[in-house]
Amino acid sequence: MKCTKCGSEIKEGASFCSACGMPVMNTSDSSISNNNPQIDNMNNQNGQSINQTIQPSNINGMNNQKKTPVGLIVGIIILVIIIIAGILFIGMEKEDNTKEKENNNSEVEKKEETPKKEEFEKVTYEDYTFSVPSEYSATASTSQLLIINNDNTLAEAVIFQSGTGYDTLASVKDQIIGILQSQDTSQDQNYDFTNAKTEEKTYDGTRFLITRGIAQGTTDLDIAYAETDNGVFVVSIAKTNGAITETEREDLYTIVASANQGNL
Repeated sequence: MKCTKCGSEIKEGASFCSACGMPVMNTSDSSISNNNPQIDNMNNQNGQSINQTIQPSNINGMNNQKKTPVGLIVGIIILVIIIIAGILFIGMEKEDNTKEKENNNSEVEKKEETPKKEEFEKVTYEDYTFSVPSEYSATASTSQLLIINNDNTLAEAVIFQSGTGYDTLASVKDQIIGILQSQDTSQDQNYDFTNAKTEEKTYDGTRFLITRGIAQGTTDLDIAYAETDNGVFVVSIAKTNGAITETEREDLYTIVASANQGNL
C-alpha cells in the first residue's frame, strides 16, 4: 500500500507513513456504522428512526423550512411552570396584604371605590385576541400571556410556537410524558409523574393535547398543546393546594380556544 500524500510504500498494519507522517485511513472501519445493532435498534417498526419522527423537518413535509423540535417546546413549558409557581407565591403574598387593607374599609366604601369589571376582557397576544372572563386577570408580554384567577391560586401561561404542527405532536402522544420526565431530570424540579396521563380533548372547536396529573408538592399541573392556524399554543396550568377541576380546565382552555375564532 502506498501513501496517498508522498507515494512512499507503507508497511501492512502501519498507522502512519514512515516518510511523511500522513495518517493511514483504514477503510475496513466504514462497515461499523452499517452493521451496528445499537443503531439498528433505534429504528421504529416502520424503519424510520425515532429521532426522525419528532424532527421539525418532517412537519407538513416542509423539509427546507426551519422548525422548532418538540424538545425545545417542552423545555420552554418547563420554564413557564417555574415562572407560574413564582408568580403564584408572589400573588398570594400580595393577596394577604390586600385583604388586610380591605378589612379597614367599610363595605360601602369598597363598592364605591371598586369599578365593576366587564363580563369579558379582550387581551391581545401575538396577533391573537383572547376573551378573558371577569373572574380572571390577564397580562400579555412579548414572551407569553399570563392569566391568574382573582384569589391567586390558579394560573395559566400561554406561549405561541410557530412552525410546529399539532398533528405532529399528536403522533408522538405516547412519548410526551417520557420527554417531560427527561426535561425534569435535567432541570431537577422534582415533579411527580405517577398519575400523569396524556389525552386529546376539544374545547370550542380547538383541539388540545393535554398532559394532566403532574404534581410538585401541593401544586397540580397541566401541560398542553393547542392547535392554531400556523403553529401551536403551549399552555401550562398550575393550581396551589388542590387538584385542577374539570370546570377550571374548561374555563382556562376555553380562553385559549377563544383566540382561534376566525383564525382556524
